[in-house]
Amino acid sequence: MVTRTSNDHKYNGLTYFIVPIADTKGVTVRPLIKITGETGFNEVLFEDVVVPDKIRVDEIGKGWTVAMTTLLYERGAAEGAGSGGGISLDERIARARSASRSAASATGKPAWEDAIIRDRVAQLAIRVEGMRQVHRAHARRVADRPPDAACRCRPRSR
Repeated sequence: MVTRTSNDHKYNGLTYFIVPIADTKGVTVRPLIKITGETGFNEVLFEDVVVPDKIRVDEIGKGWTVAMTTLLYERGAAEGAGSGGGISLDERIARARSASRSAASATGKPAWEDAIIRDRVAQLAIRVEGMRQVHRAHARRVADRPPDAACRCRPRSR
């Protein structure tokens, strides 16, 4: 959980905690159902949850850095993975367009004609682009350089 713990700069005022959601009173987890009927993500609600300082990760106010590092590892960018096991996104799309849904497919139609397959490929494309943008923004931040126009991470003017 990333929380606002001060009114400092928007990134410096955040603190990161690891909350055991199964054992914490006031935490509700509900699955989000995609249009395909699949689940894969959850909505996590916190109502009157008391979080002890002992489950804080890093220093108070360093939550943004911890969160970005967590995302880089989660998406495989920190290890140089993220390319889908050495197969490019274009290669995955080409395979989906030419491969049958399964060896036992009665129709023999390409997997690409299956809406669930197309949805999974679209989700992969979104994750790959998101990972590229997060990695780019993080690299610029570490180098103490502001985001550039191509980064699409520029704060909105108010």
